[in-house]
Order: sequence, then structure tokens, then C-alpha cells
Amino acid sequence: MEGESLPAKTHGCDGVLFVLKGKNCSPVCRDDYCIDLAKHTDEWKREAVILNIPGQKYTIGSGKNLESLDAAKYGQFLLFPNYADVTKEQCKIECDTSGNFWLCSLGDGETFVNGKLLDSKDRLKFGDMFYFSLNLSKLWDPELDKSKIWKLYRRNACGRDFAVFKFKRLTPKGRTQQDNKEANHEDNANSEDFHGSSTNPKLVKHPIFDENSILTKIFEYLIPENNDNQQKDLFNCRLVSKSWNESSLLVLQKNLVLNLTITMDNLIRDPNSLANRLHWKTHRMKGLKFDGMKINIWPQRSTYYIRDNEERDKAVVKFNQDFSAFINHPDFHPVKVLTMNIDYLTPISTLLSKFCHSLEELTIQINMIWIRDENKTRFLETLIFPKLKKLTLEFCQQEEGDLGKIRESKYLAQLLEGFKGIEQLVLKNYAKLPSDFGPFKNLRKITIYGGCNYNVEIFNLLDFLSQIGTLPADQVRSFKVEIDLIDVQVTPVEVEEALLCFLHNQAGSLENLELSARYTQPIKLPRCMPNLKKLWIGESLNWTESEFMWGAKLSSQVTKKSKGHMSEFRPDTLSLVLWDGDECGQESCRTCNDTLAFGRWNQDEREFVCYIPNVENIWAWTQ
Repeated sequence: MEGESLPAKTHGCDGVLFVLKGKNCSPVCRDDYCIDLAKHTDEWKREAVILNIPGQKYTIGSGKNLESLDAAKYGQFLLFPNYADVTKEQCKIECDTSGNFWLCSLGDGETFVNGKLLDSKDRLKFGDMFYFSLNLSKLWDPELDKSKIWKLYRRNACGRDFAVFKFKRLTPKGRTQQDNKEANHEDNANSEDFHGSSTNPKLVKHPIFDENSILTKIFEYLIPENNDNQQKDLFNCRLVSKSWNESSLLVLQKNLVLNLTITMDNLIRDPNSLANRLHWKTHRMKGLKFDGMKINIWPQRSTYYIRDNEERDKAVVKFNQDFSAFINHPDFHPVKVLTMNIDYLTPISTLLSKFCHSLEELTIQINMIWIRDENKTRFLETLIFPKLKKLTLEFCQQEEGDLGKIRESKYLAQLLEGFKGIEQLVLKNYAKLPSDFGPFKNLRKITIYGGCNYNVEIFNLLDFLSQIGTLPADQVRSFKVEIDLIDVQVTPVEVEEALLCFLHNQAGSLENLELSARYTQPIKLPRCMPNLKKLWIGESLNWTESEFMWGAKLSSQVTKKSKGHMSEFRPDTLSLVLWDGDECGQESCRTCNDTLAFGRWNQDEREFVCYIPNVENIWAWTQ
């Protein structure tokens, strides 16, 4: 059975815009901005992907008045501020409903297509070249013997470049270099698009190549083990045939997380690079629906002290336009899982507004960097997240005292109002929030980590307990606190009292309780927790420094008893636990009819080895 190839498209293909770059025409030439006509085909740089979407517009200009441009009229702006002959609004590329591209003059300067002056508009074909300076028309002079011209200077009297563009059919990324080398030739009408196939059907005769269930199982082995979400092999499988495309799509949709990292300083150097990347992703993922996105947006990749400057502010304006066009693309499907590490409020608002109705899991880094944007950014009214089940908040401190200012955020207060339907809350460090958790009627699972991450030096555990203590009684089923090597807010006695108060309030519903830290004081727990199934008081179960963790569990959780090797016992790791309150007297109560056991958890074998069994009160046992 032969593999069935997808037919090549003749209309509706996406395009790509190349710009001609300068290079020394010979080793002895000192002019970096001349073009060797015999070799100039090596000097085309892919500048922007042009998507074939009816009504889509791309405007080429210098971008000097970018903030005041009408997006409905000009569409997406491609900036070329350093060229001598590019005006504020030079020309525009439009796509019609038939899948054709049109190059339109905006009257702000002359535009030439293949050596001819553009009147108002003309159809733009793959292989066309266009530019804006009459000096370059000599390239199309039939009486000019190009073989005798060694170089063409593309600079004006002030030393600035003239712009030359080439419009090509967009092909798979692996063939981009080949496209660059052939950019001076007409585009081959039979070239394959992204979903096309160049595979010889005679080479694909085995029945498994047309059996989707078998192919899907095979393609699952192409998922990277290191979870870096780079699914290049799976994307390449989409190019072989229809059956391969369908099977690889199933695996991609299940495992793909779209990763995107953007730094503003890179956009200063190359203002169109983001639009190029985003359009390429849009083109590459046609027909692919993935569930997860992970997005990082920073001023620069390394540590910084000043986020905003004049150049970055200009880059942010262009970025906001490009990013909004990408997220609001008509084919961009709703995602279910979103992770954001973003230092600007506008993209945060754009993402949440787009996906609020579909999100099931959301991770946000909370910092004063983007909160300060509230003074200059307009955001919508309260968003509702009807499907959101899990919320993760990561607290970051850029400057000392930042965590104390987070509670003043109006935008965060609106978000919390929309988050009140969540069932699971994960907190990484903590800062007092603009509102308490009283309205979170569905919250069942709470996990909080305290550690020296993101410049945080103090774990605000008391603030957390005071705000989480506003939850209705007997609502939480799972409660985990994990404290790494970090100073804890206020004194251990105050924290102990607040923790005990919260546990008493939730004692009737708790099924899982984990308190992981290096304790120096006894830990008090409610004596009566009738539904408690799992208990852990001791070292963190997530520490990777050792395969063994010492702590206390309920005796009913013991999976293995020690064979008497008490030399392994470490008294300094003994978790001192005290029961607080009276027994309820009910035979069904799990804690009232159980005892504590101290031992060692084996991370590799996933078992608890008991060293001190059936202890009613570990604190009393040590006395």
C-alpha cells in the first residue's frame, strides 16, 4: 500500500519577505555595503513571514509615527528605520479572498516592482523584487551587461542603505538556506508548501505507513525525554504523507507546549524579528491544536536594574502590536494550560483576555515590575475564568520591599475576583494579596513553597496563614507546606499558633497533611482529624540531595518496619509532634484511633521504614 501524498497548493500559500544585505564583493574591497552581482544571491535575509489570510495587511515603513497608526487601515507594521529610502508609510501588502497578494503604494514615496514604477497597486507574485530608489532600476535594464559590473553600491551620499526586497513562497524551515541561494530566480510553481510531500511513494510501501494507530505508537517514541518541548522530528513527520501528518498531529496535540521567550533588547536590534518568528509559528502549526503555552517576556535575558529606556519603549510599542496580532489570529485556538513569566502588563492582559474562558491551569509570576505598568496601561474589567481549576502564583522581588507593595495592585485584585472558582492553589513564596481567600468556595488543595528564589529572602508564612485562614471551615482536603533554607517571617511561636488555628478550622475535611521543614520547635496538630489518610511531618519529600527523608507518619501508613539497625537513627531529625485537643470518641476517626510512627522515607523504593512505632506523643517519648 503506497503512502498518499498531499497535493501541492497553487493558491493561498504563505509568503516570506527577504531583504538584500550588503557584503564585501571581494577580499580586497573595504566597502561593507556593496553587492557582488555574481554572488549577491547569498545575501538575502529572511525578514518577515507574510501569512495568506483574507484581509490581512502588512505595511512597510520607518515606524516614526507607529503609536498613532490605525491598525485597521495599516494592519501589521514592518519596521525599516535605518534605510535611506523608506518613508513613514511606504507601501502595503494585502491578501484578498482568492489567496492573492497585492502590493499597494501608500503615496508617501515611489515604489518599483521588477524595475517598473508601481502606479497604485499590482499583484505581488512569488519571485518579485521591489524597492524604493530609482538608482536600483539599472538591475532591470536589458541593455546593461551585468556580467561586466562587479558591484552595485546601495548607499546614498549620507552612507545609508537603500532597501531591496524579494517576495518568495514560504517553505519548510530546513529549506530556507536553499531559498536564499535561489532568491534571484523565479519561484518554482511546483514547489511544495508546508503540508506538501517530496517523498517518493514507492519508498513508502509498508502497510504501517498507512495505519494511523500503529504510526501514532511509533511517533510517541519521538517525544524528547528531557521535556524541552522541541518536537522537530514530529513536525518533519508531517511532511511525508497524509497518514503521517494525521498521526503526528495526534501526538503533537497531546504533548506539545508552545515555548516562546522574547527579550526587548533583541527587538531593538532587529524590530521585525518577532513578527517573523510568530508568523512562522502560525504557518508551521496550521491544523495543530495544542493545549499548553509557556511564555517568557523580559527586557533582557540577564539580570537588570532598569527595565525602561527610550529604545526599549519604542520596541515595546512594536512588540505589543505584533504579539496582539499573533494571539488574536483567527486560527489561534483556545489553550488550556498557560505559564507566564512576563515583565510587562499589556501582554499579560492580552493573554488572559484571549484565554480566560478556556484555561484550566494557569501559572503567573507576580512582581512589581509589571504591576507598575498599571499607571500607564488600560485593562479590561474583571475577567471570569469558568474552567480554571489550578492556579500557581510565583512571587518575585526585584528590589527590597517589593513584596510589601503587591497588595496595592488593582489589576491583581481584579484577577483574584475571577480566580475564586479554582480548586487547587500553588504558591511559591508569598506576599500579602489585595484580597483574602474567603470567596474561594471551591478551593480543596493548597500547596505553598518557601525558598530563596527570585531574590526573596523572607518567607511571609504568617501573612499567608492569616489570609488563607479566612476560608470557610472544613473545606480544604489537602494542605502542604514546604520550607527550604530561608528565614521565616516573625517568631516560630506566632507561626505555630496561626498554623494550629488554621488546621483546627479545616480538621473535619483534611485528608492529606504535609509539613516539611527543619523543625526546632514541637509541632502541634489537632487530635481529631476524622478523614486524615496521609500525614507527613519532617524533611521535604522533594529534596534531591538525599534519597532518604526522616519524618513522622500515621502508624497506619507504615509499609516496612526496621530490622533493628538503630545505628541509622538520627535523633536530630526527629519531628516533635504534639496532639492538641481531645479525642472525639468515634471509632471511625482516623487520628483518634491511630498513633504516630517515626522513620525514614526511601525515595527510590517509595516506602516508609518505621524506626519508632506506635508512639502516642513523640514529644513525650523523647523526654
